[in-house]
Amino acid sequence: MIRILVVLFYMLVREIIVLHTTKKGTEMGELLEYLMKQSAGTITDRGELKGLLMECWNEFDGYRQQNMKREKLVRIENVKWDGENLVEFALERHGSLPFGSKRAPIYRWVLDLKGRVANCSQVSYRQIIKNDVRFDCEKLAGEIVDYVLKSENHDAIKYLKNGNAHVVASALPTNATNKQT
Repeated sequence: MIRILVVLFYMLVREIIVLHTTKKGTEMGELLEYLMKQSAGTITDRGELKGLLMECWNEFDGYRQQNMKREKLVRIENVKWDGENLVEFALERHGSLPFGSKRAPIYRWVLDLKGRVANCSQVSYRQIIKNDVRFDCEKLAGEIVDYVLKSENHDAIKYLKNGNAHVVASALPTNATNKQT
């Protein structure tokens, strides 16, 4: 019985805190007021929304997922509002680019405004830097075979005294593709 009372008390206190802190004039209240004026669906004009989200970002449980800082909210895209409680958006992160990655992960954030919970999951990647042209090994092998079959000289072929051909790997072109990583 005491356990049930404690749970009910906790729920009541949390609801009072939510109601108290979402009054007009508070950051979360301003965000809710702004969103209630929006139609459910995609929000295309994100300018004011970005600022409001930045002001109350640290109030969400889970805001630190993926080392997320509120300053990065200026890059939100594909913002959706359910008309009642949930805001969903995508955010491109660039943390792996300085380490040689050519793709940026796209994270989907879902904000539960009444529960003040932020949830994040990686949904896709975006190609930021074009990939190098792939090395066509079959083409090079075909060229080497043609030289051997015609018994023609090539820098990458060394003919042995017994008539066999030896491919000299160090003589193969090194600028055909990117370096091995």
